[in-house]
Amino acid sequence: MQQIYGKHGFFRFSSGESRGLRGLRSGETGISTVGRVLEVARRELQTKDRGRQRVLYGVLADESAKVPFISGVAREELTRNSVVALENVPVKRWKELPTLYVGASANLHVLGTDIEFPSFAELNKPRMMQIGELLCGDGAFDVLIEAAVVSTSTPAENSPGERMVRVDDGTGVLALIVRDRADEELIRFGMGLRVRGNAICSGGGCVFMAEAVKEQSAAILIQAMQSFLCRYT
Repeated sequence: MQQIYGKHGFFRFSSGESRGLRGLRSGETGISTVGRVLEVARRELQTKDRGRQRVLYGVLADESAKVPFISGVAREELTRNSVVALENVPVKRWKELPTLYVGASANLHVLGTDIEFPSFAELNKPRMMQIGELLCGDGAFDVLIEAAVVSTSTPAENSPGERMVRVDDGTGVLALIVRDRADEELIRFGMGLRVRGNAICSGGGCVFMAEAVKEQSAAILIQAMQSFLCRYT
């Protein structure tokens, strides 16, 4: 099988062109894609049909996104730092995120480690995204947003450690759930934030599950607040 890595990050195969990871949506089937394995480990997961099951769980990345994957069968090809081509793979939702399910019918091809493909160090970094992009998507794994706090919840509305706030970056408004108590105490109305985590999106909206929160520069705050005031005043 021949493969060519193009300037847009895609490999082309004799059977067709592979898809970038960012564009994948849950419910799709027969997906062909290429990525570098960032994480892989055996886990025991609770499934609806088979109860508790030991699987391979990991993270695949290309220059556009990171996507979790699950394999219920042993796959020696899925090793850390290897670039792999996957064919005939469905995308399902797991923990509310689009996830590649590498079943027995999937085809895997190891392309190597030191090939012309973004490096492990480069791909392991979170991607910066705008809220507007997240609102139009199907969820995003390990991304960064920069936004201003435009509203906060009262303690009675959410359980401790899961305080919800709303943030605006000029392209849209997003609900933010902060799990860490120290990060929760940091947040106040009007401050700028740089947040790392996962965007959980569905037909009912989009929520950002914050894993790490840092205060951001005043320039980001002013820009986002101006956009917010223009839309709601």
